[in-house]
Amino acid sequence: MLLKKMRLCFASPRLWLFLLLAFHLCVNLWWLGADNHAIRTDEETHMIMARDYYKALFPQAGDRSLGARLAAVARIRTDVGNPVHPPLLHIAGAVLTRIIGYSVDRMAFVNTLAFLAAILGVYLLVRRFLEGREAFFATLVFSLTPMVYASSRYFMTDFLSMTLVVWAMYALTRSDGFRNWRGTVVFGAMTGLSLLARTTGILYLFVPA
Repeated sequence: MLLKKMRLCFASPRLWLFLLLAFHLCVNLWWLGADNHAIRTDEETHMIMARDYYKALFPQAGDRSLGARLAAVARIRTDVGNPVHPPLLHIAGAVLTRIIGYSVDRMAFVNTLAFLAAILGVYLLVRRFLEGREAFFATLVFSLTPMVYASSRYFMTDFLSMTLVVWAMYALTRSDGFRNWRGTVVFGAMTGLSLLARTTGILYLFVPA
Protein backbone atom coordinates (compact mmCIF):
# COMPACT_ATOMS: atom_id res chain seq x y z
CA MET A 1 0.00 0.00 0.00
CA LEU A 2 2.81 2.41 0.93
CA LEU A 3 4.69 1.58 -2.27
CA LYS A 4 1.56 2.20 -4.31
CA LYS A 5 1.07 5.60 -2.67
CA MET A 6 4.70 6.49 -3.37
CA ARG A 7 4.30 5.55 -7.03
CA LEU A 8 1.18 7.69 -7.27
CA CYS A 9 2.99 10.58 -5.60
CA PHE A 10 5.94 10.46 -7.99
CA ALA A 11 3.56 10.15 -10.93
CA SER A 12 1.87 13.41 -9.96
CA PRO A 13 2.52 16.25 -12.44
CA ARG A 14 2.15 18.73 -9.58
CA LEU A 15 5.08 17.13 -7.75
CA TRP A 16 7.24 17.36 -10.87
CA LEU A 17 6.13 20.95 -11.35
CA PHE A 18 7.22 21.75 -7.78
CA LEU A 19 10.59 20.06 -8.40
CA LEU A 20 10.99 22.03 -11.64
CA LEU A 21 10.32 25.31 -9.83
CA ALA A 22 12.77 24.36 -7.08
CA PHE A 23 15.42 23.44 -9.67
CA HIS A 24 15.19 26.76 -11.50
CA LEU A 25 15.15 28.71 -8.24
CA CYS A 26 18.29 26.99 -6.96
CA VAL A 27 20.16 27.22 -10.27
CA ASN A 28 19.33 30.92 -10.73
CA LEU A 29 20.34 31.73 -7.15
CA TRP A 30 23.66 29.98 -7.76
CA TRP A 31 24.16 31.79 -11.07
CA LEU A 32 23.37 35.22 -9.65
CA GLY A 33 25.86 34.65 -6.85
CA ALA A 34 28.62 33.27 -9.11
CA ASP A 35 28.30 35.32 -12.31
CA ASN A 36 30.47 38.27 -13.27
CA HIS A 37 28.74 39.32 -16.49
CA ALA A 38 29.22 42.91 -17.55
CA ILE A 39 26.14 45.03 -16.83
CA ARG A 40 25.72 47.30 -19.82
CA THR A 41 23.29 48.73 -22.39
CA ASP A 42 19.60 48.26 -21.48
CA GLU A 43 20.22 46.29 -18.30
CA GLU A 44 22.44 49.06 -16.96
CA THR A 45 19.77 51.66 -17.79
CA HIS A 46 17.07 49.68 -16.00
CA MET A 47 19.23 49.21 -12.90
CA ILE A 48 20.03 52.92 -12.79
CA MET A 49 16.34 53.72 -12.98
CA ALA A 50 15.55 51.15 -10.27
CA ARG A 51 18.21 52.83 -8.12
CA ASP A 52 16.52 56.20 -8.70
CA TYR A 53 13.16 54.76 -7.63
CA TYR A 54 14.81 53.18 -4.60
CA LYS A 55 16.19 56.54 -3.51
CA ALA A 56 12.84 58.23 -4.15
CA LEU A 57 10.69 55.64 -2.36
CA PHE A 58 13.05 54.92 0.54
CA PRO A 59 15.01 58.12 1.29
CA GLN A 60 17.74 57.85 3.90
CA ALA A 61 17.59 61.52 4.86
CA GLY A 62 15.40 64.60 4.43
CA ASP A 63 11.63 64.67 4.13
CA ARG A 64 10.26 61.11 4.30
CA SER A 65 6.56 61.95 4.03
CA LEU A 66 4.37 60.23 1.45
CA GLY A 67 3.98 63.49 -0.46
CA ALA A 68 7.75 63.97 -0.69
CA ARG A 69 8.23 60.42 -1.93
CA LEU A 70 5.52 60.76 -4.58
CA ALA A 71 7.02 64.07 -5.70
CA ALA A 72 10.42 62.39 -6.03
CA VAL A 73 8.87 59.61 -8.12
CA ALA A 74 7.15 62.19 -10.32
CA ARG A 75 10.49 63.92 -10.92
CA ILE A 76 11.92 60.62 -12.16
CA ARG A 77 9.07 60.27 -14.65
CA THR A 78 9.50 63.82 -15.97
CA ASP A 79 13.31 63.89 -16.03
CA VAL A 80 14.29 64.37 -19.67
CA GLY A 81 17.54 62.56 -18.96
CA ASN A 82 15.67 59.30 -18.30
CA PRO A 83 14.61 57.09 -21.20
CA VAL A 84 10.87 56.62 -21.56
CA HIS A 85 10.32 53.21 -19.95
CA PRO A 86 7.25 52.04 -18.03
CA PRO A 87 8.08 51.92 -14.30
CA LEU A 88 6.87 48.50 -13.11
CA LEU A 89 10.20 46.63 -13.38
CA HIS A 90 12.11 49.48 -11.76
CA ILE A 91 9.66 49.83 -8.89
CA ALA A 92 9.65 46.05 -8.38
CA GLY A 93 13.46 46.09 -8.27
CA ALA A 94 13.45 48.95 -5.77
CA VAL A 95 10.93 47.25 -3.48
CA LEU A 96 12.68 43.88 -3.64
CA THR A 97 16.06 45.35 -2.78
CA ARG A 98 14.42 47.14 0.13
CA ILE A 99 13.25 43.74 1.40
CA ILE A 100 16.29 41.53 0.78
CA GLY A 101 19.13 44.05 0.56
CA TYR A 102 20.67 46.33 -2.05
CA SER A 103 22.89 44.83 -4.75
CA VAL A 104 22.67 44.38 -8.50
CA ASP A 105 22.25 40.60 -8.17
CA ARG A 106 19.41 40.98 -5.69
CA MET A 107 17.82 43.52 -7.98
CA ALA A 108 18.05 41.07 -10.89
CA PHE A 109 16.33 38.45 -8.70
CA VAL A 110 13.08 40.15 -9.73
CA ASN A 111 13.23 38.32 -13.04
CA THR A 112 13.90 34.99 -11.34
CA LEU A 113 10.68 35.45 -9.39
CA ALA A 114 8.95 36.40 -12.64
CA PHE A 115 10.42 33.25 -14.23
CA LEU A 116 8.92 31.04 -11.52
CA ALA A 117 5.57 32.80 -11.93
CA ALA A 118 5.77 32.31 -15.72
CA ILE A 119 6.44 28.58 -15.33
CA LEU A 120 3.42 28.22 -13.06
CA GLY A 121 1.31 30.34 -15.40
CA VAL A 122 2.29 28.31 -18.46
CA TYR A 123 1.41 25.07 -16.66
CA LEU A 124 -2.01 26.36 -15.61
CA LEU A 125 -2.65 27.74 -19.10
CA VAL A 126 -1.65 24.55 -20.92
CA ARG A 127 -3.48 22.43 -18.33
CA ARG A 128 -6.70 23.98 -19.64
CA PHE A 129 -6.17 22.03 -22.88
CA LEU A 130 -3.95 19.04 -22.04
CA GLU A 131 -3.71 16.28 -19.46
CA GLY A 132 -1.37 16.69 -16.50
CA ARG A 133 1.67 14.88 -17.93
CA GLU A 134 1.42 16.60 -21.30
CA ALA A 135 0.98 19.97 -19.60
CA PHE A 136 4.07 19.37 -17.47
CA PHE A 137 6.10 18.36 -20.51
CA ALA A 138 5.08 21.54 -22.35
CA THR A 139 6.02 23.58 -19.26
CA LEU A 140 9.37 21.80 -19.02
CA VAL A 141 10.14 22.65 -22.67
CA PHE A 142 9.15 26.27 -22.06
CA SER A 143 11.35 26.58 -18.97
CA LEU A 144 14.39 25.10 -20.73
CA THR A 145 14.05 27.13 -23.93
CA PRO A 146 17.45 28.86 -24.09
CA MET A 147 16.11 32.38 -24.66
CA VAL A 148 13.63 32.09 -21.79
CA TYR A 149 16.01 30.25 -19.46
CA ALA A 150 18.90 32.68 -19.91
CA SER A 151 16.83 35.86 -19.91
CA SER A 152 15.45 35.05 -16.47
CA ARG A 153 18.80 36.07 -14.98
CA TYR A 154 18.91 39.62 -16.31
CA PHE A 155 17.15 42.77 -15.18
CA MET A 156 15.14 43.46 -18.33
CA THR A 157 11.57 44.57 -19.01
CA ASP A 158 10.85 41.86 -21.59
CA PHE A 159 10.70 39.07 -19.05
CA LEU A 160 8.31 40.64 -16.58
CA SER A 161 6.05 41.65 -19.46
CA MET A 162 6.05 38.08 -20.79
CA THR A 163 5.09 36.69 -17.38
CA LEU A 164 2.18 39.09 -17.02
CA VAL A 165 0.97 38.29 -20.54
CA VAL A 166 1.04 34.55 -19.74
CA TRP A 167 -1.18 35.18 -16.72
CA ALA A 168 -3.39 37.49 -18.78
CA MET A 169 -3.91 34.68 -21.31
CA TYR A 170 -4.68 32.21 -18.52
CA ALA A 171 -7.24 34.62 -17.05
CA LEU A 172 -8.70 35.07 -20.54
CA THR A 173 -9.33 31.33 -20.81
CA ARG A 174 -11.05 31.46 -17.40
CA SER A 175 -13.22 34.44 -18.31
CA ASP A 176 -15.66 32.28 -20.33
CA GLY A 177 -15.89 34.85 -23.09
CA PHE A 178 -15.93 37.68 -20.52
CA ARG A 179 -19.00 36.19 -18.82
CA ASN A 180 -17.00 35.24 -15.71
CA TRP A 181 -16.33 38.56 -13.96
CA ARG A 182 -13.42 37.31 -11.86
CA GLY A 183 -11.50 36.02 -14.88
CA THR A 184 -12.33 39.20 -16.77
CA VAL A 185 -11.08 41.46 -13.97
CA VAL A 186 -7.83 39.48 -13.63
CA PHE A 187 -7.36 39.57 -17.41
CA GLY A 188 -7.74 43.35 -17.40
CA ALA A 189 -5.41 43.77 -14.43
CA MET A 190 -2.69 41.52 -15.89
CA THR A 191 -2.95 43.27 -19.26
CA GLY A 192 -2.61 46.69 -17.63
CA LEU A 193 0.38 45.55 -15.59
CA SER A 194 2.03 44.08 -18.70
CA LEU A 195 1.83 47.54 -20.30
CA LEU A 196 3.40 49.02 -17.16
CA ALA A 197 6.25 46.57 -17.63
CA ARG A 198 6.73 47.11 -21.37
CA THR A 199 4.63 49.13 -23.80
CA THR A 200 4.77 46.37 -26.43
CA GLY A 201 3.09 43.90 -24.05
CA ILE A 202 -0.22 44.43 -25.83
CA LEU A 203 1.23 42.90 -29.02
CA TYR A 204 1.30 39.45 -27.40
CA LEU A 205 -2.46 39.58 -26.99
CA PHE A 206 -2.98 39.65 -30.76
CA VAL A 207 -2.46 35.87 -30.78
CA PRO A 208 -5.45 34.92 -28.58
CA ALA A 209 -7.48 37.81 -30.03
